[in-house]
Amino acid sequence: MADTRVTSPEQVGDIPTQEEAVKAMSALDVLLGAKPVRQTDTWKITKRTGLAADLVLRLGSLSDRELKLLAEQSEVSTGTANRKSRRAGQDGKEQDTNLFLRLVVAKGVVEPDFNDPSVTSAHGVFSGDEVVQKVLLPGEIARVAELVMDLSGFNDAGVEYAGDL
Repeated sequence: MADTRVTSPEQVGDIPTQEEAVKAMSALDVLLGAKPVRQTDTWKITKRTGLAADLVLRLGSLSDRELKLLAEQSEVSTGTANRKSRRAGQDGKEQDTNLFLRLVVAKGVVEPDFNDPSVTSAHGVFSGDEVVQKVLLPGEIARVAELVMDLSGFNDAGVEYAGDL
């Protein structure tokens, strides 16, 4: 004979709901279980003059280390690095925003790989950011870079006001 258990309505009230179980999980529990993850998403640049078909891009998030490296690579000399400016904490370098955006796209687009040697040689350049500059329009570069940064957590979607918990 099968064991059948009947739960009374009073007993059902004692079983925590999924929402209550999640609330019971402490912030420390969540932090201890957190794992680094590379987020990806797929977008396309629609066919236009210069593109024979839609260009489908698989974008990936960038890590803090990758973004820092890209920021350093996009620094250009201003020619004002004299002794006085160095003492004032100015190193004679500034961020080239357009270069930074191209580097973000070249690194953040997982597929197709703008840095692939066959792609760079086909376009007669040496690096992925140069391919980006040759193939994409300035607005497309800015939009794709924005999407990569969104995947990297630079948006409002992942962090929100929690109120009084």
